[in-house]
Amino acid sequence: MSDFGQRLWNDLVKDNDQIFLTLNGHFWPPGRTVLRNSAGNEVHAHITNYQDRYYGGSAMIRLYHFDLARGVIDVETFSPWLLAQRKLNVLAEQEILRSGPLDYFSVEIDFAKRFAGFAPVAEPKPRPAREMVIPGTVAYWRFDSRDLRDLSGHGNDLVASGTPSWTSEHHRSQPGHGSVFLDGAYFKTVPGAPLNKATFQRGYTIEAFFKLPADFNSSHAWGALLSRLGTGRDAGKTGDDPSEPVATLSLSDGHALQWATFPLNQNGISTAQDVCLMGAYTYDRKIDKTFYGWIGDVRIVDRPLAEREFMVRR
Repeated sequence: MSDFGQRLWNDLVKDNDQIFLTLNGHFWPPGRTVLRNSAGNEVHAHITNYQDRYYGGSAMIRLYHFDLARGVIDVETFSPWLLAQRKLNVLAEQEILRSGPLDYFSVEIDFAKRFAGFAPVAEPKPRPAREMVIPGTVAYWRFDSRDLRDLSGHGNDLVASGTPSWTSEHHRSQPGHGSVFLDGAYFKTVPGAPLNKATFQRGYTIEAFFKLPADFNSSHAWGALLSRLGTGRDAGKTGDDPSEPVATLSLSDGHALQWATFPLNQNGISTAQDVCLMGAYTYDRKIDKTFYGWIGDVRIVDRPLAEREFMVRR
């Protein structure tokens, strides 16, 4: 192996298990060998240079036929340029088809076994909504259809403001295989929804699948995935900025999630009949910023969940 070849092996091939075959040139004569990478798997290395042969190689080409059913790669080497000639001398006739063991051969590979370490796993099927409604579920929404009902059955249905776009975009671990893209649109709970006055005195868990577009930037910061229309002032709070919403799950200017809330005091003061918003952040009870991106399944549970109970598939 040349110094350059050794460098390619060390810096590129050896630690990247998806590389199972390398085709190399410039040096002659042709050759082939099998190396072992860092994962202990075979890497077939072939030299396919014929410039030392008749007429500078006679435009020799090599074909690799991948037969997944048989588990082999059949290799042949020939010169289509010579095949097209009407008259050939003795030397040329010998170069039409290279039939030696370094030019005409088969490589046996168990493709499924060889690629098992990095082959994509089939995407899981959608999970029924009823399986996601675990004990304590207050609200559950998913956007694999245009149905904006609360699938927990508690009546925390949504209504749209603006024009959301329903898409098939989803995370492979997401229960519902769909999402809604928001760019100025948002949702709010219907008047009288139980969630509007929930206090969560036993604790809570909020889960949401979301994705940010490639062009998400600081101008989109502080859009909320989920928030409450009521303010800290409405809840009797005077500290910090009481015009902030009583609770909000937002994207900060660093593209990071931020959960901010005014906790209940010992007297249990809470906002009364304030709608909950999905995809919008409010300040002083006015829509201040909308979420930009995709939102998938969203679930609210009235207790802290153990990791094994999360919606994300393990």
